[in-house]
Amino acid sequence: MSEPIHPSPLPWPVVESVLLAIARVAPTSLHVTRDPAARIGRHAGEGDHPRLQVEADGVACAVWIGDGVTACVDARAALVELAARCRHDLFMVEPIVPGCGIGLHMLRAIDPQLVELTTDEIGDGPERTRERKPWEPPAKWVVGHVRPWRFEADAELAREGFVARLSRMSAPQMLLAARRVLARFPRAHELLLLSVVELVARGDEAGARALWGELEGSDDPGSVRRLARAALLDGFAAAWLEPPRATG
Repeated sequence: MSEPIHPSPLPWPVVESVLLAIARVAPTSLHVTRDPAARIGRHAGEGDHPRLQVEADGVACAVWIGDGVTACVDARAALVELAARCRHDLFMVEPIVPGCGIGLHMLRAIDPQLVELTTDEIGDGPERTRERKPWEPPAKWVVGHVRPWRFEADAELAREGFVARLSRMSAPQMLLAARRVLARFPRAHELLLLSVVELVARGDEAGARALWGELEGSDDPGSVRRLARAALLDGFAAAWLEPPRATG
């Protein structure tokens, strides 16, 4: 694989976007592939979250950072290799450079909600950045997120089939379909989260609670449990807090 010529630190707007994304999933362990000047590493374990611990069975969350010079084929191979060692959340961060990295079109296909950033802060050697000159183009970066299980063989087909049927399935059908996929792809807890979100949108509290119960009983669902709980609270907390109506 090609090596970066000038592995400059990430621009601060990109660092802040990555740190916010990490805070949302609150991982127990974190691996960053490339972090010159340790701009992410210095802050990822601060705040209300405990210091991140190294775990023997892989990493809970990983951040893949492109260097802007690695060929597409090599960058994509490295991303797939990293996904195999990551359990729950994989963030993809790279500058937009034609012919290099994962590629904007593929990143959009993986994560349609990815964040695109434009900044006047550009690399200036291995340890610092600087503001661009008026004649220099601004730097463009993308920050995307994916569940690493999707990089397994045939996993994307299984996910697409589940999502295509999701709006037509009842809660018991969702549970059965998710269990079938989980039997083959043990990291596919994302399907239970998608089911909870769909049932919350329908106003089906009983069904959403049933899928939440499945998540609670799962082995190591990671940030999916946190996000499913947030969806339940957003959808039904107001009804739970309503005072009982007077009768008679």
